[in-house]
Amino acid sequence: MEKRVEILRSIPGVGIIAAMEILLKRQDMKRFHRVDQLATYVGLTPSQYSSADKIRMGRITCIGKNSVRAILVQAAWCLIRKDGVMRERYDKIKARAGGKRAIVAIARQLLIRMRRILLDGTLYVPGVIASTG
Repeated sequence: MEKRVEILRSIPGVGIIAAMEILLKRQDMKRFHRVDQLATYVGLTPSQYSSADKIRMGRITCIGKNSVRAILVQAAWCLIRKDGVMRERYDKIKARAGGKRAIVAIARQLLIRMRRILLDGTLYVPGVIASTG
């Protein structure tokens, strides 16, 4: 458990309490075979309204624990200040969708990267685009 906490603490914006909360609520990342399953479990996927050939994406589903989502969004704000790659992604999304949607998208990306570094057992490296698989 200590090693996993240290891995998560290597992410800018994630402290010991945030790392413990995430690990306690999500526990084993191996049980999520795909990143979409994890994002859905936390509630960071958009709802979808479909009719015939029209598809409209809505607000996030908000399934799961509010505390984990709040921690991820809060950490995402710190992350975009310290990681240039994530800042670029945020700015690009913000230009077309607005700041609130952009930070939720960064929080989702952060969750995906957390999963990857926990599965690999490596520390977070700012500025490196990680594979999501």
